[in-house]
Formats: sequence, structure tokens, C-alpha cells
Amino acid sequence: MGFVFRTIGRILARLIMPAIFLAIGWYGGAKYGAPDVVIRAVDGIAARTGVALAPLVDRGGEIAAEGVERGGELAADAVEQGGEYVVGTVEQMLEDLAEGPQQPEPGQPEDRADETQQARPAPRDAGAAPSSIAAADGDIVLCPRMSVSNAPRANADRVVRKAGATVRYKGVELLLMPATKSCLSSGYGNRNGRLHKGVDYYTQENGMVLAAGDGVIVEAVSRSDYGNMVVIDHGDGVFTRYAHLARFGSGVREGASVRQGRTLGPIGATGATGVRHLHWELLTGDYDTRAGSFGLDAVDPFSV
Repeated sequence: MGFVFRTIGRILARLIMPAIFLAIGWYGGAKYGAPDVVIRAVDGIAARTGVALAPLVDRGGEIAAEGVERGGELAADAVEQGGEYVVGTVEQMLEDLAEGPQQPEPGQPEDRADETQQARPAPRDAGAAPSSIAAADGDIVLCPRMSVSNAPRANADRVVRKAGATVRYKGVELLLMPATKSCLSSGYGNRNGRLHKGVDYYTQENGMVLAAGDGVIVEAVSRSDYGNMVVIDHGDGVFTRYAHLARFGSGVREGASVRQGRTLGPIGATGATGVRHLHWELLTGDYDTRAGSFGLDAVDPFSV
């Protein structure tokens, strides 16, 4: 018994210093908290590590199912940080793909074909995937064989009506579709009971993310929800956010100046998504708050 007590005593003696340091750290963190820059740095390292290891992981059905289960937790984290990311958008996108296309009812005007929720699915090739090729240069097209939520008005060919290549907001000219080889897969608005604060552009042809306008990159970080994310300050209180990039392009870093059309990186599926697409937001407000870009107000780019 004496040997047992001596052994336990030696173990406890060796644990005294770690316990003291743990207590000090616990007390200091609870009372003062870590600076935001430290928290962002650690989160960024963790996210980048996950992105780097992603190619080594099977991203099949098991991973997608696990991602759906994590969706509520990720959304809660984003809201806590000031965001309103909608993980459900990706889930719905996959469901929409399975449901097939929507066609107008007999006698229904063409320009309202994509706004109805009662359109009948037409026969389709079960193995087909939505094309992401625009009908013509500069056109914005609703993804074929996909039910697009909050879709702007489109004609029978699914080309969005009255949508030019650029839009002007508060005097700032921005590309309305800052992506190549892509189609519109989700609009701005309420979806699955939450606000989808941006628009989604889907690609299956290695599309690239473009800077919507001239400006300065104020954020180029990796997150668990938005994945590889870029935020650009265009001046006059106008900002744009780009999420789920596969990787950052050369020279894409905080503080770098960019011109309209500059490539920011490939469209990817990083963060809380299993679908390769660009989630793009038009934002406005005061960036210089504790919440940063998550304290800004979102705007529907198709309504300005």
C-alpha cells in the first residue's frame, strides 16, 4: 500500500504546476478574454488546416451527411459572430437538383415561369447535371434542371430579364455576376425560415470568382462556415463578400488593391457546403465596429 500511495503522491506532485498554469489561464481567459486578432488567427489556422487536409478525406455521402448534421451548429456560430449564414441553402440545392426542372402551367406568362411554386416538372435525364453556361455573353441564366429559390424574373430560356452586366449602388459600379462559367442557383431572400443574405452562383466547369468592383481587400480568411472568404471595401460604405473559394488567388490578401474583374480564386466548396458554388453578398454600412463585415447590412443586388 505504501508503494501505491507514494506513486500517487509523485503523480500528484507532477500535476501541481500544470494545474496552476491551467487555473491561471482559465481565470485570465474568463476575466479578460483573448483579443479578437488572436481568436481570428487561431480560427484561421484551424480552418486552413482543415482545407489542406480536405483532399485526403473522402467527401462522399458520409461527409455530406455529417455536414448536414453540423449545419445547425455552424449557423448558430455564425449568428453568434454577427452573421446569418444559411447552411440550409446547400441542402435545398441538392434537393432541387433531384426534383428536376420547373415548367410554366398552360397559359402562364413566360416571365413568371420561374416564380411559381406550382409548376410541373418536365421529363428529364435522371443523370443530368445543371449546365452552367450562359446563353450569351453577359447574360445571367437560372441554372437548368434546378428549382431556383427567390429567382428574379426570367424568360422561357431562363435568362434573367432586365439584368445588365453591372449594377450601380451608391455610385459604385459592380458586376452583377462576379463569376465565370456559372449560373444563378439561389436568389436573395427568405429560405427555409432564415434569410439567405446573398445570391449563389453554381459551376460545374471550373468557374472563377471575380472582384465585383474596384476596391481594397479587408478580409481574406478561412472560416468553418463561409470557407475561404474574401471581403472587398469599394468605398462609400459599399462592400462585397465572396465565400467558398477553393483557394485564394495570387496576391489576394488583406490590404491588397483590386480592380473590377480581377480573379480572386476558383469557385470551390470550402466551409459548410458540399456544392461547388460562389455565395456572394452585397453589403453596406459601417465596417469599423467589433463585428466587422458581419455588422453590415445585406442588400439584394437584383433589386438596386
